[in-house]
Amino acid sequence: MMTDLPSGNHTCISNISINACSLSTWIIDSGASHHICIYLSWFQSYTEITPINIKLPNGNFAIAKSSGTVRFSNEFILENVLYVPNFSINLIAVSKLCHTPNFLLTFNNSKCVIQDQRTMKMIGFANEHGGLYYLNLTNKNASVSAIDGSSYPSIPTKALWHFRLGHPSHSRLVSLKSKFPYVVVDQGGVCDVCHLARHKKLLYQNSFNKAKQAYDVIHFDIWGPISINSVHGHSYFLTAIDDFSRYTWVILVAVIFGYRVIN
Repeated sequence: MMTDLPSGNHTCISNISINACSLSTWIIDSGASHHICIYLSWFQSYTEITPINIKLPNGNFAIAKSSGTVRFSNEFILENVLYVPNFSINLIAVSKLCHTPNFLLTFNNSKCVIQDQRTMKMIGFANEHGGLYYLNLTNKNASVSAIDGSSYPSIPTKALWHFRLGHPSHSRLVSLKSKFPYVVVDQGGVCDVCHLARHKKLLYQNSFNKAKQAYDVIHFDIWGPISINSVHGHSYFLTAIDDFSRYTWVILVAVIFGYRVIN
């Protein structure tokens, strides 16, 4: 039970650029009316507000003097989170998420799935344990950063031409510099993007299974969602390949209110 948030007088920015928060202390609660966080350093930004009283289940009251933004990922951001330092747990209010057009929640007996309502991409989920749903994201630690963007990685000046030209090899950059002296080459630089992009994949094992006639085996694959839907609203496409004839079907798929509709 809480009163509505009054408007704050001024905004404060956390002086900790990157902080890791344990997601096991975040509970998705259908009985809470507001999001609650117990550590100020986890806020991306916060605003001091007129103190308000929060009634606890045991009848006691806690005081919230600030509210702000907690960022779990680029897609999963909580707004108007109350800072309550003497609370024992972090709460994500289901009612608040449901009133935000970005989120779609689905509950079952073992977990809660949080999706982006526009793209239907899963941006988080919670595991049920002891009757409570504990938040769990792909990264075990959620990074929150200052709103001024100081925590975002910047490209070193020496590596700028390497990024601009699409990550060419060192020898290519040296060759370019001989013709264009203004090109800067980082002699001792190591590019993590190049290392990851050039990793070799494991070889597929040879398969000797072959269908004896059409429609014995059909391979399916679905791709999407695309960032811009087709003119008819399709955001996925499904491919079906007959193993015997290699005949291929491409089926456009639209996603409407969480259900895939095949046209």
